[in-house]
Amino acid sequence: MLIKTHDREQAYRKIINLALKDNRKYCNYCRKDYDPKKMPCCERPEIGTNAQHTKAVVIQCRIIRDTRDKDTAATKDNSIRWGVSLPPWMYTMLDNFERLHDRRLFASQEDINWFAKTFKAFAIPRKV
Repeated sequence: MLIKTHDREQAYRKIINLALKDNRKYCNYCRKDYDPKKMPCCERPEIGTNAQHTKAVVIQCRIIRDTRDKDTAATKDNSIRWGVSLPPWMYTMLDNFERLHDRRLFASQEDINWFAKTFKAFAIPRKV
């Protein structure tokens, strides 16, 4: 995979879009490839493609967002505050991309805020 850009957001979008086109089925719980001829791979098989798992995470983010009392996704007593939620494949791919450039994916709070503002579907707070 060759990505020619100097813009971090464009690189992330290209990586995500490329991976969403992958139609291989696998278990999201244990990360093993799906083989319909074999027994289930684990005790909680979540079989699907990258696109199907991503759609499930986006729906889950929307449900969590609607249950939060505040726009910042904090509880009433501010004990828990949510940030972003990603499917495992996306976190792995984006983190591997960042490691190629000697960085970490979410090294600081500013990185999480930037990601939440840029990719709103994966952000739990309505307001970042």
